Amino acid sequence: INRFMANWSLIKDILSYDNSAYLSLVKNYRDLGLDEADDCYYQYRFLSQESKSWSWSKVYDIMAEITCGYGVRPDRPITCSLVLVVFCALIILDPICSLNRHNRQSDDKVNDSLYYSIATFLEVHTEIKPRGQHRYVSVLLKSLQWLLFALLVGAITRVMMG
Repeated sequence: INRFMANWSLIKDILSYDNSAYLSLVKNYRDLGLDEADDCYYQYRFLSQESKSWSWSKVYDIMAEITCGYGVRPDRPITCSLVLVVFCALIILDPICSLNRHNRQSDDKVNDSLYYSIATFLEVHTEIKPRGQHRYVSVLLKSLQWLLFALLVGAITRVMMG
């Protein structure tokens, strides 16, 4: 396919899955400098994932779809980061304690838990600490924060550089 000038929105639902055809379309859209290249690539990867049987490859593809939209959806790492922060805040809601306050209201627990989760994700020092095994949530949160940041940079780079 060379210099094919059809809008992706007009043809995306009528194409049957063919590996080389999709890759040629992606290259065509990129050569023409069109944003449709990302949408075409996303659909290609999605259909490729659906055609796979359950294996580690399919699991990796599902994770790539969720976390970064196969590298062409920069909003996905941001959304995953927000979900991760809220999820971790819910996990440490009960065991949260403060070095300064010991008698706390339930509203303080929610606020402190969310604050701790955001501060940990953004690597800001806080005096609020979770108790017991829940302190390992911060290690997981920091590890996933770096991964999501790398995915965000990669997706933005891919989208901006085309």
